[in-house]
Amino acid sequence: AEVKMASVVAAGSGFLRPAVAMRRSRVKGRSAEDDAGSPLQDLTSPSLTPWEVLGIDVATRQEVSIADVRRAYRARMKVYHPDVYTGDVTDKEANARRVVAAYAAVARESGLLDGGDGAQAVDWDANSNSEVFSWAREDADPFEEPEGPAQSVFVNEFACRGRGACPGYCCCVERNPGSFAWAEDTNAARFRIDAETWGDLNRRAMSTGASDAVKEDADIAAHRLNLAVGQCPETAIHWVTPRQRTVLEGFVADAVDGTSAPNEAGARVYELLAKAKWENGRAAAPAASKRRAKASTRWVDWY
Repeated sequence: AEVKMASVVAAGSGFLRPAVAMRRSRVKGRSAEDDAGSPLQDLTSPSLTPWEVLGIDVATRQEVSIADVRRAYRARMKVYHPDVYTGDVTDKEANARRVVAAYAAVARESGLLDGGDGAQAVDWDANSNSEVFSWAREDADPFEEPEGPAQSVFVNEFACRGRGACPGYCCCVERNPGSFAWAEDTNAARFRIDAETWGDLNRRAMSTGASDAVKEDADIAAHRLNLAVGQCPETAIHWVTPRQRTVLEGFVADAVDGTSAPNEAGARVYELLAKAKWENGRAAAPAASKRRAKASTRWVDWY
């Protein structure tokens, strides 16, 4: 069966995104409701395979598409994301990192993700470390209080021109295939789950133990990523924090799966992107002046 994503009006621009055909698969994976009704697992257990972490039945692995893997990933993150996780594991982010690594491992094992120039595979046994502000709170809304610098990337698929409609000189997928790929379920560009963020590339470029070749490669990759964000003709690529990206991608996934109306999901994405841009800019200011009102008595008559 095919589902059509309805046109979404971009806030303030009047731009209409054409309806895009999306395919649904019959491969069974665990849903957020399944997880909500059963005891939460510790997904960091070394005995679990990537397939088990995502909750995908190994017997159906030959029928699994990238859309199925992504759907299972989103269902897991709705339960195991640090902002909503209710288990008793001390490191709440450990489960989320395990889900991210499982997604990349399953996709690569199934041949659903290719290497791509500059692509860096997520190590199944590795725990990535994103920079976090010292004042960040785990229970805070990431769009009200960003947890760290906006060094990850989100593609607003409601605004993206889509496959074949974007000129090659400014197409993020053609210019930087190691960071972006065409999404099979929407035909829009999407930041690859196995791609390095700007923060990852910057840390690699600044590493004291890295060779000059590794540092130069990281610098080039960071430059390409910056160009892709800045040259998007629809300004559909945004700098966000990891938690913001998770929430935003959830709205896109809900529109694809039919969980929510595309018009509503698209409007919510535009709203949250506007908030993210504002709050991320404020959070990037020096901590000493963060969220402090500036007052002056200059040019004020007190009589």
